[in-house]
Amino acid sequence: PSADLSLTQVKAEPIGEVQPRGTDLRLSAKVSGRVPESAVVMIRQTDGSESVHSLKLPAGAKDTFPFPVRNLQHGFSYRFRAGDGQTPWHMIEVADRPALKMVELVVIPPEYAKLSETRVTGLPKSTRVLQGSQLMLRLQASEPLKSLVLQGENNISIPLQQTQEGIYEWKAELAESWAFRPIMENARGLNNES
Repeated sequence: PSADLSLTQVKAEPIGEVQPRGTDLRLSAKVSGRVPESAVVMIRQTDGSESVHSLKLPAGAKDTFPFPVRNLQHGFSYRFRAGDGQTPWHMIEVADRPALKMVELVVIPPEYAKLSETRVTGLPKSTRVLQGSQLMLRLQASEPLKSLVLQGENNISIPLQQTQEGIYEWKAELAESWAFRPIMENARGLNNES
C-alpha cells in the first residue's frame, strides 16, 4: 500500500491558472499537520532553469507561507516544500489580455440636420451627437474572443456577434445619452479589464 506518511501536508495556491502578463501574483503554501517555521518554494522556468527561495512564516501567520511574484512576463512551474511534505509541480501560464486592434465609429446625423456623417478611428472619451442619429460601431480584437459585450450604464449589456471577417458590429439609433465600454474575454478567460 502506498500511503502518504508525511507529518506535514502542503497545499499550494493558485493551481493551473492563466495570469495576465505584467501583473503581480501571490503564490502561497497552506501547511497543516506539523507546521514548520520555514519552507521553500522552487521555481522552474520554461527553459528548465530552477531557483530555490527560502520562506519564513510571516509574523502573526499560523500556517501560510506567501511568495510574491512581481511583473509576470513568462510562465513557470513551482512547488512548495515544508517539513517532510511537498506539493506537486504546478504550472502558471502567462498570457496577454485581449485588446482592440481596430475601432471605427460612424455617426450619421438625422436627415433634417443636413450634416455629413462623422467617422472616428478609436473610441473617443465622449462625443456629442444629435438625437435620432444613427451610430455604427465596428470593433476588431487582437485575438479570437469568447465574447465581446458593450457594458453600459444602468447595468445595460449588449453582447455583440462576430462577422465572418472577425469584426464585431453594433448599430443603433440614439434617442438619449449612453456611456459604454467594450468588455472582451479571450479563450483563456482573460478580459481587457484590469
